[in-house]
Amino acid sequence: LLSKSEMSIDPNTKSNYEDFVTTSADIDWFVDFDRKTILGSVLYSVRVLKSDCQKLILDCEHIKCQEVLLNDVVVESTASNDMLIIPVGDRKIDDVFKVKIKYETTEKCEALQWLTPEQTSGGKFPYLYSQCQPIYARTIVPSQDTPSVKFTYKSHVTNSLNLQVLMSALPLEKENDCFHFSQPVPIPAYLLAIVVGNITSVDIGPRVKVWSEAENVSLAAKDFCETENMLKEAEKLVGEYKWGRYDFLVLPPSFPYGGMENPNITFVSPSLLTGDKSGASVIAHELAHSWTGNLVTNCSWEHFWLNEGFTVFLERKIVQALETPQVAALEAIVGLNCLEDSIKAFSDKKPELTALIPNLKGIHPDDAFSSVPYEKGSNLLVYLQNLLGGHDAFMSFLRNYIERFAGKSIDTGTWKSYLYQFFSDKKDVLDSVDWESWFYSPGSSCVVDNKFDDSLLQVVNTVVDKWLSLNEIDVDAIKNDDTIKSFKPLTTLQKVKFFDTLYNEADKSALTLQHVEAMYLLYELSQPCSAEIRFRWCRIGIHFNHEPTIAMALDFISTMGRMKFTLPIYRKLVENPNTRQRAISQFQNLRHTYHAILVTQFEKDLDAV
Repeated sequence: LLSKSEMSIDPNTKSNYEDFVTTSADIDWFVDFDRKTILGSVLYSVRVLKSDCQKLILDCEHIKCQEVLLNDVVVESTASNDMLIIPVGDRKIDDVFKVKIKYETTEKCEALQWLTPEQTSGGKFPYLYSQCQPIYARTIVPSQDTPSVKFTYKSHVTNSLNLQVLMSALPLEKENDCFHFSQPVPIPAYLLAIVVGNITSVDIGPRVKVWSEAENVSLAAKDFCETENMLKEAEKLVGEYKWGRYDFLVLPPSFPYGGMENPNITFVSPSLLTGDKSGASVIAHELAHSWTGNLVTNCSWEHFWLNEGFTVFLERKIVQALETPQVAALEAIVGLNCLEDSIKAFSDKKPELTALIPNLKGIHPDDAFSSVPYEKGSNLLVYLQNLLGGHDAFMSFLRNYIERFAGKSIDTGTWKSYLYQFFSDKKDVLDSVDWESWFYSPGSSCVVDNKFDDSLLQVVNTVVDKWLSLNEIDVDAIKNDDTIKSFKPLTTLQKVKFFDTLYNEADKSALTLQHVEAMYLLYELSQPCSAEIRFRWCRIGIHFNHEPTIAMALDFISTMGRMKFTLPIYRKLVENPNTRQRAISQFQNLRHTYHAILVTQFEKDLDAV
């Protein structure tokens, strides 16, 4: 357990952010595609928080520091493997001074992925993008790389090929070959982002533009055409959108996440492009981060649920408004499946990391990454909503909470205190909550049975039950069965739940390889489908050693960088003696095409197996 004093301390930074705080940054970068490096400088304004502190310590990894200036005077700094120490002399509380660092990134920079032209859709130009969450900003710029510190920034970027540049900030007028940006809303270092590539854009709303390589931009504009309406619904729920524009970028396939909520330019995976808008809930999620996560931020990665649990909760409110309450409820039910998958994955290695507030001292935040903060966190909020008077009462709290803590980074104790303050007339109700279990117990035993509308689930269960009841499989005999045929009209989300249920029943039911072969034929699962469905079918096929699906799975993950899909499939293949060597060989051949974050996690998974 974390004590009250430990709760707000970030164990994943070496910076002395309790002594000094960065308030603004001015970034000057040159992106060199030939050398695969960023050269330039950062100029910080730093405010003193405590007297008698004569050294500013910044997180700094895999960076070549060339020169450090304190108020325009060169000083002797000390660089180690993970920090940069800068002497600043005697300073009084609230003094402000300037620190300029000239440096360049190295080939070990984990925040950047440099893509060859062959790894892009266009095939003509290289491509660069960043991923700084959770603690990789320190490899792209020396910084106080903790969500506890927020700063505004301006930037000025040129590149060796004069390709389009975007950053997590508002674009200003381009001057000659230099792209200029301004981010007037303070952000933590993990929200610093850059992309450089041969990309174009389409306006899909007065505040929304979609960026992509030209080959994908039309499909992206079609699939995400409801984004402006999502933005309006979010504003009705939690107040004014503070960031000006909400643009987003469809990245190449190696991007390791479904989405990343970089302000003003959300990054999304091309796996969301389905043609049926079924990936739009990810946009709702990333958009919701504009309030929960980007405005009100967890002070450390131990309190990641304050970002993600709240965002899932708000995402489903947006989906409920734009779709139906039944669709949002089914998303919550599917989310509970994801929670159980995460708990099972951690059960044999580090079950303590399935607590809502894990102790991350000595643990990289990526090693604790799972659906736990998302789904256990959102279920806690649904539980509290039901206890405290329903939707209207709880949304009133959420709006006030965001207004109260906008621009701040907080811990769970601060949130809980404000909850008690807001619902002061319901103290007895709040005292009845088993807070210690919710916050610190591993697994899902604390997760109450929140009642979600299961009307969209009933037809799914009917089809599942039909398949599980079949002892003998005769494809010709069952292909015209009305229940068997009722699978095809299901929505993508319903099909996701169908395959989740079958996968969870794989070892407990009469499901056999014959069932799998029949489904593969009758449901034409060799044909293109959404990545969410493909992923779930691949898990089932691998489990039953269905060779056509195994080949499909290997092909699927050969070009899929999204870790949600790629890592579990590789894990499943490696655990299967029949496919282990094929999976390892493929990974070794393709590792240079995957993001460094995925490579690191796969190697840890392989060691565990």
